Parts: sequence; C-alpha cells; structure tokens
Amino acid sequence: MERQSGLTLIEMLVSLVLLASVLTLSSEAYRFYIEGAQRDSKGLAQEFDKLRNQQLLSNQFGSAVLYYANYDSVNAPLFVGEQSKVMWISQTSVQSSLTSSLSVLTIQDGKLLYCEQLLADTIIRRVPENPDQVCSVFSVEIAKTEAVKFSYYGWSSVLAQLDGDTSSYAIRGAPEWSSTYLGNQTGSLPLYISVESEVNSELSWYFQLADIDPSRVNYTGANHGS
Repeated sequence: MERQSGLTLIEMLVSLVLLASVLTLSSEAYRFYIEGAQRDSKGLAQEFDKLRNQQLLSNQFGSAVLYYANYDSVNAPLFVGEQSKVMWISQTSVQSSLTSSLSVLTIQDGKLLYCEQLLADTIIRRVPENPDQVCSVFSVEIAKTEAVKFSYYGWSSVLAQLDGDTSSYAIRGAPEWSSTYLGNQTGSLPLYISVESEVNSELSWYFQLADIDPSRVNYTGANHGS
C-alpha cells in the first residue's frame, strides 16, 4: 500500500499562524506608510501655503505706490505703519492684477490677515480711521499667530531721502529701523518692512517696497475732493 503525501494538521496550523503573522506585519507596515505619506503631504501643503502667502505679500508690498490722501487737512502719502498693523496703497490687487487696492496687513482672531479694497470701487480721499474694516470686504489668511511685530526701514523725512543741499549746508541722512512709519510724518514710504511673529519662530519675513521717488506722485485721492 502506497503512502500518501500531504500536510498534517499540525503543519497546516503552523502554516496558518505564520501566514497570519506575515499579514499582520504587512498591514501594520502599510498603515505606517500611509500615515507617514499623509503627514508628508500635509507638511508639503503647509509649506506650499506658507511660500504662496509670502509671495503674495512680496507682490503687494513690492507694488506699493505714493498715493496722497488727507490727514487732518494735510495731504501726505497714504502709509500707516504701526507695530501691529500696516496700511498702504498697492498698484495691484490679489483680486485683479489690473486694479489698485487699499491694502491692510493686521491681526484678527489669532490670524495674520491680508485685506484689501479695490480702488475701482471707491476713491480714498481721507486716510481710513479704522483699517481693520477693510477685512470685511476681502481677506486672505496669511498665518495663524496671536501677535506680530512690524518694523520699518526707511528715511525719517523727504529731505533726508532726497539728500539735497541748502544754501549753507548739506542735509545728509541715512535710513534706519523704527517701530512706526507714518506717511504724514515722513512724506514717503519705507524701503523695507520686517514681519516677525512673537509666538511663531518660523514667521520671520522681510519685504522690499518699490523704489519710490518722492518727487513723483503716482496716485492722489486727496485732490478729488474732501
């Protein structure tokens, strides 16, 4: 009588245990792979958003223009640079590259927001008293942070910027960093703006404004009425 070959019950049970162990290890490895891929994808998306928002601000600051408006009966460049917010006129806008805008960068509800109002919709004759109201028109979230400090590098006055001469002596000046920069005091715009978060070390940006010639006026709203 011939002996039949095959697996015994014990061998089958051992094989099933080994197969179950392999499947368990494979599923865990696949799960770790998927979780890692999701983390990497989320990290890349966040980095992309950060670079995109940084480029947005670079474009808007870089297209800043001299736009004269009324400060308490005095016409001066519309630029309000404070420690917690900054307002300026940009030759372009996020909504339309062919339309100028009143631009505001400020903190609201734990978010750094870029806000704008198209100048096609209105003429800015007076400097707005509450720049944050612009955010009710259009806003883009730049970053999540509770506190941001703005600093400004520029000339203290138009005379210092022009580096002109008087009848008896030369007026020599140099740009410097300051915590505020107001167009009605300096008569011009800063050269650079620093944006630094006080709670997020990754948010530390520097932006260069357009090379502004104070002897040329690109826009004026103050002359369109009061």
